[in-house]
Order: sequence, then C-alpha cells, then structure tokens
Amino acid sequence: MAKIKTFVLSLGVQRSGTTWLRGFLNNLPNTDMGFKKEYHYWDSNKEFVNNKEYITYFNSLIKNDIYRTGDITPRYSLLDINKLKEAKDCIEGAGFNLKIVFTMRDPVQRVYSRAKKMSTNDPEGWMRSNKDILEHRQEYKGILNNIDNVFNKENVYISLYESFFTEKNIREFCNFIDCEYRHEDLLRVPSHTTIKRPLSLDTKKYFLQEYKKTYEYCGERFPETKLLWG
Repeated sequence: MAKIKTFVLSLGVQRSGTTWLRGFLNNLPNTDMGFKKEYHYWDSNKEFVNNKEYITYFNSLIKNDIYRTGDITPRYSLLDINKLKEAKDCIEGAGFNLKIVFTMRDPVQRVYSRAKKMSTNDPEGWMRSNKDILEHRQEYKGILNNIDNVFNKENVYISLYESFFTEKNIREFCNFIDCEYRHEDLLRVPSHTTIKRPLSLDTKKYFLQEYKKTYEYCGERFPETKLLWG
C-alpha cells in the first residue's frame, strides 16, 4: 500500500535537540530532508522566492521510495499565528500530511547552552547583556498557544528535551511520524546534553526569576517540568 507523503515541520526551539532531530530524520529510510540543515523560509524568505518555489522543491524530493521530508528550523518558534497558518495552508494544500514537532528545554539551561556557544569566555555576561532579546524566545506559553490555535492536536508532537532521549519517547515519536523504531538512534545523544561548566548560582537565580511565568505555565500544563526543570 502506498504511503501518504509526510512533511515534518519543526517549530524549535534552539538548543533543544533540533540538530539531532534533523539527523535522525535524514537517516530514516524513505526520507529525504533536502540539501540544507535549516531552510529559514517562513521566518525570513531567504532560501526560496515564494511559497510555490518552496513547496515545489520539497515535492521534488518525493519520488521512488521517498515519501517523507521536512523543514527543521528552530527560529520558526518565533513565527506569529498568521505565518503559521500560511505555512500550514501551503504544505497541506500540496497534499502533505503535516506533522508539527515542538521541543522545549529548561529555559535557563537552554539560554546558558546558547550563551556558551556565543561567548566561550563569558557566557553569563552574554546572557545578561542579551536578556531583552532572549526573553521573547522563552515565551513558551505564546508559542504553544499559537500551535494550539493553528494545528490539529493529533498532528502535533510536543516533547521535553530533558526526557526525550529514552526508548519509550523515541518509540512514541516514531509512531507519530510513522517510521520503524531503531535502537541505534537511542545511542546518538546530542553533544550538548552534558554541561561541563556549571552556571553560577547568582545568574541562575536571576534568570529563574526572569522566566518565572514560563516555569509556572509549563508546570501547570506539563507537570513533569516541575521535576525536570526544578
């Protein structure tokens, strides 16, 4: 029986396993994620001229035994509701079974991971000097509300970075995108899960207060974050 062509669209967030996700998908049988790690079409329109060109490119990947493709661009978490609706209409209008993936990470640890990449000498200083820019990206409530209002619940997979890399959860994700579970994928843990340079207590307390509303919202909607992000 012919498989339904599937498009996996990741809505972020950065430093939450999206690189692993792209590699996982690209290594699957019957899958071609294309020539680029992040396409940045829906947030900046850099890679393709228009929606038609975007969808024509991904349609061109669906051939022979290939029926799964996608776009894993973490900055899509910043898209507003109108842009998400446009992306949905474009992809589904081309006959794809659209699968949305959103991965969250402890807000403070996520920012710290980003800071260590941007400033190896003074990551905590970078965090503080970029506080206003970073705040918008930690608004998980707003991101999730947009997802809830645009996409069908059965086509959305929300995961927590801290608990995703287990056999149970990877099997669950494989079922979501209709692929066979392979144990070797469990062994490919993202390199930045291990923090070699601990965050100072003062900086941690400061940003815990900054993101207090996000922690409270996620604690109510996803009770496991109270333990995982505690």
